[in-house]
Amino acid sequence: MFSQLTSAVLLLFLAAGLARADGGTVRLSQTVGAWTITVFTSPTPPRAGLIDVSVMVQDVTGQTHTNLPVRVSGVHGDRRVFQIATVDAATNKLLLAALIDFQEAGDWQMRVEVQDVAVSFPLVLAEPRPAWWPLLPWIGWPLLAVVLYLVHRRLVQRRAAKIRTEKPITGPGL
Repeated sequence: MFSQLTSAVLLLFLAAGLARADGGTVRLSQTVGAWTITVFTSPTPPRAGLIDVSVMVQDVTGQTHTNLPVRVSGVHGDRRVFQIATVDAATNKLLLAALIDFQEAGDWQMRVEVQDVAVSFPLVLAEPRPAWWPLLPWIGWPLLAVVLYLVHRRLVQRRAAKIRTEKPITGPGL
């Protein structure tokens, strides 16, 4: 019973990293002019490649606005990227999102423009994952099955050894 509970909790913690949040990690939350702009990025940690940059725009009352033009841009040396954030690209419809393809790892200076105001923040991108990374679950599950089989065999051998070493019960009439 205890090992089943431990296994369930372990699987829960392992699966938590695979969960997709609505916006990602908060990179900036700043009030500028009449707007509070909160910027999220996903995945965490950010890596070169496709990055989801989501933006929440709120007025002073806390009401979210998804009908404003929002431009997301990034600069790294002489490389520049930009995209218009839209509610259609967002999973959470309270956000505006832009899916940007960052070709290089390194220090990027990001800028989010909402109407006539802008906020900036640094974004450090790690190297992209290796090309074989998406194949890891397909490679890993057979190894998991082999490990589980070996653990099962070991437990069966222990039980058999314990039974062999126990003394037989003897008594009068037996």
